[in-house]
Amino acid sequence: MTMKMKSLQEILQNPSSKPENTPSRLPIRPLKKKTRFYIDNEYFAKGYGQLFHRSRVFDVYGVLAKYANHRTQICWPAIKTIMKESGIRNRNTVVKAVKLLESYNIISISHSRGHHSNRYTLLSSYVWRPANSITSDTVPDLVTSVPDNSQVHIQNKVPNSISSDTENHISKSNKEISVTTFRILEVYFKSSDIEKAVETLKNSGLEINFITVKRRLQQWSKEKTIIPIKELEW
Repeated sequence: MTMKMKSLQEILQNPSSKPENTPSRLPIRPLKKKTRFYIDNEYFAKGYGQLFHRSRVFDVYGVLAKYANHRTQICWPAIKTIMKESGIRNRNTVVKAVKLLESYNIISISHSRGHHSNRYTLLSSYVWRPANSITSDTVPDLVTSVPDNSQVHIQNKVPNSISSDTENHISKSNKEISVTTFRILEVYFKSSDIEKAVETLKNSGLEINFITVKRRLQQWSKEKTIIPIKELEW
């Protein structure tokens, strides 16, 4: 049997054919869809959308989000793929956007040795650096010339988001948890529980660091409020 797809105009003109479960009777997006990616609300709520509105960062981040594995949030799209799907024609524009995302801890990058694409990991919004913590005007200086047939090479003038001592401490003024701390705790506790612990400490006006977050999680585990992935032995 051949089925004919109805146009939106036909649906609107024929009340009997409109979906019954929507207030406007319009065909809304399905609640669950395997091919849908998501962007954290914090990207806009914390000012990154406004900060990056001229640098095509969101376009690049969107492509990474599309390819990111739902469970691990890891992906390996080539620069050419990012350029094609984002509509960005200048390769260095993509490189600059990627470096900005890395510098703000929005993503982590494992740079390839030239044989494969870089590995990108989309990080929790709880470890993102504040939107006003880096001067974006310095970013063009980070990008080197990139041949069309090579992998991305970036001068390491901005500290790596994982290995730098600057990123391995907690800023008391910003009350953010570091990437390293988050990853260590993620071995023992669910990401959602870690984020909840950070939020609880933040709302209480308490200092956020490895010890305080760990103690809160251990307390909840003892109270059976949460179930740890693995018991802490230290």
